[in-house]
Amino acid sequence: MQKRKKTFQQKIMRALLILFILLAIGTGGYLYYQKSTIIQVQTRKVSRRLFLYTVTSTSSGTIKTDRAAKVSSRINGRVIRINFNEGDKVKGREEIITLDPEEALANVKMVEANLSLVKVRYEQAKAAFEVEKKLVNSKILETEANRKEASAALRRAQDMERQGIISNQQLDTAIRNHDVASAAYESALVSREGVILKEKEMLASKAEVEHLEESLKIAIIQKDYLKITAPFDGIVSSKKVELGEMVLPGVALAEIIDDSFLYIHAPIDEADIYKIRIGQEVKITIDAFPNREFIGKIYEISPTVSEEKLEGRTVAIKISIDHHEEILRPGMSCDIEILVDKIPDALLVPTNLLMGRGEKKHVFIVEDGIVKSKPLSLGLSNWDFTVVEEGLREGEEIISSVDILNLKEGSRVAVKNE
Repeated sequence: MQKRKKTFQQKIMRALLILFILLAIGTGGYLYYQKSTIIQVQTRKVSRRLFLYTVTSTSSGTIKTDRAAKVSSRINGRVIRINFNEGDKVKGREEIITLDPEEALANVKMVEANLSLVKVRYEQAKAAFEVEKKLVNSKILETEANRKEASAALRRAQDMERQGIISNQQLDTAIRNHDVASAAYESALVSREGVILKEKEMLASKAEVEHLEESLKIAIIQKDYLKITAPFDGIVSSKKVELGEMVLPGVALAEIIDDSFLYIHAPIDEADIYKIRIGQEVKITIDAFPNREFIGKIYEISPTVSEEKLEGRTVAIKISIDHHEEILRPGMSCDIEILVDKIPDALLVPTNLLMGRGEKKHVFIVEDGIVKSKPLSLGLSNWDFTVVEEGLREGEEIISSVDILNLKEGSRVAVKNE
């Protein structure tokens, strides 16, 4: 009997021991589970500061210039000198490419020689014309005077013959003298044809002189075309010619852009058009200079709305760029923020920490180690910050590590700020 009692007590003790072990394992497991499900988060305090309300473009802006020119030759020629490289700054009218002048100089000399010879012929023809003209005019005047005198003598003889003062023989003599004088006068008039012929020869020589003078001007201009100059002050954006190369008229040899005034072309969503106006300040970040911030101003707003498929309906704006030291080039991409409004001492929350969709936005806070959702009434917003009108107080802490996996309302968390 005593032996049975002892065996029963041992069984109870063994059962209690097993129960204790199981309880210990369960408690340890629960504590381990509780500890393993606590998420470590970071928080940040909500503060007040100056808020800048901005509008951004629907896609990257592009730096452009109002003036760009492709430089080409006006004549055929072989390149003997190139005075630039890509990226060089050039002055307007500065010689940047020189063509071989040998043929052009020979042409100028040939035209000059022909012109000199024709000028001599012209001077000779002119002198001959002047002499002939003078002689003929003198002969006409002389014969005309003689004819008039013979006519007067004939009239007197006719009057005297009627009065019986002179004989018929004397009258006949007066008639013959008149006929001879008239014939001489007519002959003098006919000799003017020779003067006209001399004049035509002179005018032909003169026309030849004028033609060669124009040819010389063209030859000199073509010689000047051997020096290809920059059309305006700017920067060489591309070089398309090599030394010794034969070039043809109209073929681009280089491209020059006017970098004295660059502007940014950017598309703005039509929904934001009422917010912008000419003269507004613009913050510019250029991909080629990631550590620099540029400032500009809107100076033109397109009067029409475009319908680009990728961008939706947008309005193009142009932005001037304030003075800068960097070499900006047309075609560079950039991001813009148009300063629309300023709110001093605004309570701000980082825009990327806002949760929810549409107008129902909230942030996560921590209360007694548990994540709580706090709904907010919000005001103006930009990429960086959003104005909080109701729902938070200055100095309150919100969870800033919202990108943690499985973080949601009700999650057990532990705050661990650096």
